[in-house]
Amino acid sequence: MVGLKSHDSRDQHDVVLERKYWDRLADSFSEQVIELAQEDLHGVIDEELCLLAERGSSVVDLGCGPGALIPFLTRRFQSVCAVDFSKPLLEKAEAKHGSASVQFIHADLTCPVRPERQFDVTVCSSVLILKSPLKRRRLLESVLRFTRPGGRMLITVPALESSIHVYRTLIDLREELGDGNGLSRGQARRLFAREVPSILDGNVSIQGVPTHHWMREELLGTLKHFHLKVERERRVEFSWSREIDAAPKHLGAPYPWDWLVVAKKPRSKK
Repeated sequence: MVGLKSHDSRDQHDVVLERKYWDRLADSFSEQVIELAQEDLHGVIDEELCLLAERGSSVVDLGCGPGALIPFLTRRFQSVCAVDFSKPLLEKAEAKHGSASVQFIHADLTCPVRPERQFDVTVCSSVLILKSPLKRRRLLESVLRFTRPGGRMLITVPALESSIHVYRTLIDLREELGDGNGLSRGQARRLFAREVPSILDGNVSIQGVPTHHWMREELLGTLKHFHLKVERERRVEFSWSREIDAAPKHLGAPYPWDWLVVAKKPRSKK
């Protein structure tokens, strides 16, 4: 595991607090955080990685966490790099998935990092979730710096529309089916107000932590602003049990989902 040089004048207090939060999750990450590659009901991520591997031999996983995606990547690509700003999470990933073909880098991607090389494919899964628009922009700038001109990016983000769909389903469970696991309209409004203080900001409180959820149009518009060409957009659906405690077995499609996009970096700067 190596460190990556970065330069920034941000308030270091915020950085320390964020790092401590993710460091604490190292031993219980899979219980506390949805690892989308493991929860993907229809294998959308693996399918997209297969398509992307046909276009290049190198890939970087930005915000790799404990390394859930690394087995998917090593099966498809000759060269794999994994980056995270939490040392405990990165050490966990290296201990479980370390090999000669995988490089591990410790770096804060909200800083203007300077990668030693660029990659054919950059994966950024469930990373663009910080509540600060400035930090999300800096993260996207890091994605661009790691991606070679003409390279592809696979990006997944939580869907704000999915969060609303979950609340509507909880109301339907109570009103249409009389299910005790559901919520009355009043209960749903109060809970929604606590967890989503401002729907315009798109920040949803998950275990007390504001987490940015993206509308489809917001995501596509942001990528367009960065001069990225979106080649594909898809839903990555996951089980109701990840959103609703004791979810009724009869609940089916449409399932909760995250947005996935594959975007291409232009070959020349516009």
